[in-house]
Amino acid sequence: MPSIATDLLDSPLNGSSRNSFNELKTFKKSSLLAQNTQKDLNDQNNLDLITGCIDSFLQIDSIFPRLTEQLRVSPGFIFVSGRRDVDYPNLEEYGTSLKNLSQFIGLKTIPLPKILIEQFGQMVQRCEMGIFSDIKRAWLAIDTNVYLWKYDTGSDVAYYDALSRMILKVDLTKPKKGVFKPHIKYILVLVTFTEIIMLGITFSDVDNLDDMGDLLVIPEPIYTISTDNVEIKTIKSTESGRIFLGGCDGCLYEICYQADTSWFGSNCRKVNHSNSAFSFLIPKLLQSSKQVPIIQIEIDEVRQILYTLNEEGDIGVFDIIKDTSSKVICKSLISISREAIHAASSIDEINFKSIVSIDVVEESESIHVNLIAITKTGARLYFTATNLNSPEQRPSCLNLIHIRLPPGFAASSISNRPNDVQMTHYKKGNFVFLSFQNDNKDILWVLSSDSFAFKNELSELYTIIPLKTRIWCMAEEPNVIDYKPYQSLSFKNKTFALETPSIVTQHLESPKKFIFLTTQGVIIGYKPRLIDQLKQLLLENQGYENEAVKSFFKLHDSSFQSNACVFALILACDQYPTGEEKLVEWATSAFFHYGNEIFDQTHHNNLMPIISTPIASNTAKDQLSTSLVGSPIRNDSFKMSPISSNVLDGTRSQQTFMDVHQSQSTPYVNTNYPLSNYSNKCRALFIYFSRIIRPIWNLKTVNFCISQTEDGTKEILASNITADEIKVYLLRLNALQNFLKQNTNFSLLESERYLKSTFPRLDQQTSEKNLIYGLLKLVEHCLEVLNLWKLLCVHQFHVIVSNIAKDKQAQLSNMNFKDLIVFGSDMTTLLASALVQRFIEDHSTTDIINKRLQDVCPSIYKNENALHAKVHEMVLKAKSLTNENDRKILLENALKICKKIGPRINLQAICDLFQIVKWYEAIVDICLTTAQQRDPQNLASHYRKNKDRMLEDPQGKDYYDSRMECYLLLLDIYGRLIQHSKSILNSRTTTLSDNLSPEEAKNFAQTVLRLSIQSNDEIFHYNLYHWLYEHNQTDKLLEIKSPYLEAYLKEKTTEINDSLLMDFLWLYYERNGHYSAAAQILAKLAEKNSNELSLQKRIEYLSRAIVCMKSLDARMISSSIGVIGSAGEFLHVLEEKIEVARIQQQILNCIEKNRPVMFDEAIQALNSSLLNITALYQEFAVPFELYECQLKILHCADHEDVTLIENIWRSILNQELSSVADKDIETQKTLLKNKIKELGIAYLNTEKFFPLELIITLLECNVKFSENEPNWLVETFLSLKIPLIYLFEIYHKIYKSRVDFKTPGLALNPLNLLKSLVYLINQLDHCYLNPSDRKYFVSKALDLISGYISDLLFDSSDSETKEMLPI
Repeated sequence: MPSIATDLLDSPLNGSSRNSFNELKTFKKSSLLAQNTQKDLNDQNNLDLITGCIDSFLQIDSIFPRLTEQLRVSPGFIFVSGRRDVDYPNLEEYGTSLKNLSQFIGLKTIPLPKILIEQFGQMVQRCEMGIFSDIKRAWLAIDTNVYLWKYDTGSDVAYYDALSRMILKVDLTKPKKGVFKPHIKYILVLVTFTEIIMLGITFSDVDNLDDMGDLLVIPEPIYTISTDNVEIKTIKSTESGRIFLGGCDGCLYEICYQADTSWFGSNCRKVNHSNSAFSFLIPKLLQSSKQVPIIQIEIDEVRQILYTLNEEGDIGVFDIIKDTSSKVICKSLISISREAIHAASSIDEINFKSIVSIDVVEESESIHVNLIAITKTGARLYFTATNLNSPEQRPSCLNLIHIRLPPGFAASSISNRPNDVQMTHYKKGNFVFLSFQNDNKDILWVLSSDSFAFKNELSELYTIIPLKTRIWCMAEEPNVIDYKPYQSLSFKNKTFALETPSIVTQHLESPKKFIFLTTQGVIIGYKPRLIDQLKQLLLENQGYENEAVKSFFKLHDSSFQSNACVFALILACDQYPTGEEKLVEWATSAFFHYGNEIFDQTHHNNLMPIISTPIASNTAKDQLSTSLVGSPIRNDSFKMSPISSNVLDGTRSQQTFMDVHQSQSTPYVNTNYPLSNYSNKCRALFIYFSRIIRPIWNLKTVNFCISQTEDGTKEILASNITADEIKVYLLRLNALQNFLKQNTNFSLLESERYLKSTFPRLDQQTSEKNLIYGLLKLVEHCLEVLNLWKLLCVHQFHVIVSNIAKDKQAQLSNMNFKDLIVFGSDMTTLLASALVQRFIEDHSTTDIINKRLQDVCPSIYKNENALHAKVHEMVLKAKSLTNENDRKILLENALKICKKIGPRINLQAICDLFQIVKWYEAIVDICLTTAQQRDPQNLASHYRKNKDRMLEDPQGKDYYDSRMECYLLLLDIYGRLIQHSKSILNSRTTTLSDNLSPEEAKNFAQTVLRLSIQSNDEIFHYNLYHWLYEHNQTDKLLEIKSPYLEAYLKEKTTEINDSLLMDFLWLYYERNGHYSAAAQILAKLAEKNSNELSLQKRIEYLSRAIVCMKSLDARMISSSIGVIGSAGEFLHVLEEKIEVARIQQQILNCIEKNRPVMFDEAIQALNSSLLNITALYQEFAVPFELYECQLKILHCADHEDVTLIENIWRSILNQELSSVADKDIETQKTLLKNKIKELGIAYLNTEKFFPLELIITLLECNVKFSENEPNWLVETFLSLKIPLIYLFEIYHKIYKSRVDFKTPGLALNPLNLLKSLVYLINQLDHCYLNPSDRKYFVSKALDLISGYISDLLFDSSDSETKEMLPI
């Protein structure tokens, strides 16, 4: 190999580059390993650049000029081409060595089978010959017999000799679906003068689609119908099984057949589509007497249009849509010639005087051009059968739109013009026709525009080959490629599929094979692909360093696609038979030698289309007119995602041909081109890769289809590509990968530089190296994804995909293969795991499939995936074991393997597995172990504690989030165990084991909690406690004995200031004997300013705080009394606070008793916080006239103002007397007694706050019923345990200070007071007094009684007074 082959990249290849694509790709979720953030960003930038270049090259290959553009079709104008040198370029202009470059190669003759030669000698009347290219057979009808044989080998001769009349025409058609039995693959139609016979054709191996074996003619005719004495001149059938006949009477007939006999006739009949069904009613004199035989029928399968050509050159158009047929128009040769002569007035009229053949232009080539008619001199007349502005409509006309003259009309042309054209064939830009030479010899003309597919005008290379015999029939052997890419073109709400030029798809195709039938045998030749032409030059010249190869590169690299380098690359990647090994070396050398040239953007500005590239401006993006779709043969082909380019606007109501033409035409302006600063070989590598994956890059991965099952119809997800199709891509991609590895060397240094740099910043050479290295990684990953997809297809794709989650199925259905390859790492891993799961479900060992997956897609199905599958297999096996010891050993080994997997373990799936065998201890173990493995340096803990200051630390957050996934999974399982233990089932992503009873669930939940608490993972403890708190599991939370709980509660209360969390904290302290801390928190809760806490709750907090403080060691409290900040002082403060709080509660109760609306604000204020005693007095007690509360506040404050206290007592008593005034006497007495007792109990111990003399005076003055019941007040005071002597002295004092009660203005009644005094004296016997007090009381009473008697005697006029005197 010449040294130039290694000029591109010159470092030795390192085997580590196999771990390809995951180094290139940036995952949507940040990696949990310690990676450099800038490297990840650069990875994504480089990946975007590579995929952007591929998309751009796909776009460029999509921007090819349409046939109407090349023909310069314009409404109302017929353009004539073929008169300029550019129409038929002379290859000698590119180099004289190219003059022998042929457009047709490989002509070889295969003689007729001997049996047929013998039959020729026995011919009596006539013979007919033809080709059935669909089944690779030729046929020969001699008199009444017909023979069929393989034209490739001259073997497998089959015949039918049961007819008695001479055979005129023979045709082969596919049967209509559902009419015949499955083994009948084709129908052989034989026509005689009087009848039409239909025979069944089958094969010896009908199930083998590649080679169905020997052909067998079923001797019993299926149908036989009369010709009605009309000679049949031609037969043509459709793919759907419709059979059309051209009669000598100029009429078009159809053989209509069906499975069952209809009501109105037989199941097979002949229908005339040229005449009306009632034409027999018209007298023959009025019918046209001219009957011109139809000699050719052509059918446009896609558009469902049929064309006829009669002997005079008239062309008929029939609409055959949906099993119907209607004649649209018949255009005469005279009319056609007139239009052609008018348009090409300078051309001899003889060129348009006769039409010998017609060919259909398929819709995939042009949506406007429908038909080509070829004249006897080789001129091609292009027609449209629809209005140019409405190509989506049914046929309505036949308008000439272009005239293409054959070679020889250019001024500088040196070749002869064709003459006496006999038969023609046109398909996809390739025009082959035969003209009569002389001496029973024909000339083969081959014209092709393949080399100029991207040129904006129709240019064709041609080859003239004189033949040594006459050709009876010719045909092109069909080569259907189901996965060939097409372009979608939307126009007026209809989408058309346009075939891309063969220059783009030639690596998928084989050379077009043509068969020519003569009386001596079969001639087979090939229309070479462009790569075949380069191969021909390399072989003929034995190398690449010659003028011919150089000229070829000049011819095809003059465009912006570097096509010649692509051709050389295709040849270099292919495998060739023995004897052509040198071809690979020559092609490789040519690739590097001629590919070193840098693209000359200035030179090609006039050729370059507007495109959008990752390194170019986006301003031209909206001018693209087509989009890439899959083959129209695929199901749902037009629903596939296109590349980022426009589709012709189908929403405009008035869209004209000129609009479409201008939209389709490619504007050539100065712009940037993808990789324009890189060499041709670099661009060629990208172009070739883009062309390999073109059919699938934007193809949806799957589609929904209906499948018939035993349970009825079912919607399934089916792959949009088959395993056989994948083999084609794998073959090409493997070859490209091998080429890159063998001819472009990379070192570890280069790969690291690739990962650390972005291409535009490097020098051109280094950038090109890194770019190709990135392409290699993409190729390798493509191979892995496609190999995986192939395995899925082989092992029942729809079954495997049905086992993944519904949301993942929906995600997959929305992905195209580009998404799957570039961004679908999670999806591909999921699919690989689903495949292994399929083996496990079938109870098959996973070792083989694991090995296979690791071989074909190592970066997708890694070692950890294989270990996971092994664990799955072991757990399921353990489930079936009955020996508990064996089961335990197997499960423990499975757990060990799980721990070996490391941080990338599929924890969800593993936990699901362990739940199946009810091994919850292992779930706790693996969840917490995995969390530690994902963060070996414990960076998550640092992040959690400082996350408010580490907002710009994505790495720490990633570690934290990763560990949280493990914790949340474990807590989710614990939570569902708790719910299940209460018989509350919950459906989530993971499910509990079958037959798990509530009691078992409860025990397992306790086990999980117990093992979790034993962990030393601080972050997990934090999350565990928070989960318990959030799910109202406070009882379990407070039972936990862990140093992490206090830290959690303290931290959480600091973060969110939640009263409930503070409740947990003081309860935690109280249960653990930390009474002082509990009291501190309770005090804070009581003093918290919040509307959520009631005043009653605050008092409870204070009460509990006091209880906690009193629960301390008594010595600790007593020793600290008087010490500032000591426990004793704190207890004293708490006692004072609760006393004030109770007053606040009393005030609140008083206000709430009536609760007028205006007091709501006051009530809220009293509940929202603890107020000091001054605020309570000034802001509530005084303004709301709460006298008892005022008294209590003064008592609490030990107020010294006696006058104020006495005034408050007056207000209290007056308020109480007013409140009972409307009650009966007994009720008044009861209420007053209760109030006195209530207040007496509260204040009796402090004389100034219970002014007894004032109280007695006020009550004796104001209570009405005291005259009748004078002793009620004394009894009340005595019940309060007021000393008898003291009470007697107070009453005596009041009595002595009285004024005559009869005097106006006096309120006291002395008699009532005397009665009370007498009652008190009489109570001496009922009250216990010590001897000295008793003696004192008796002595004093005796002294005062005489005075009382004197007072009574002094005022004895009153009867009541007299009653009190002694007798």
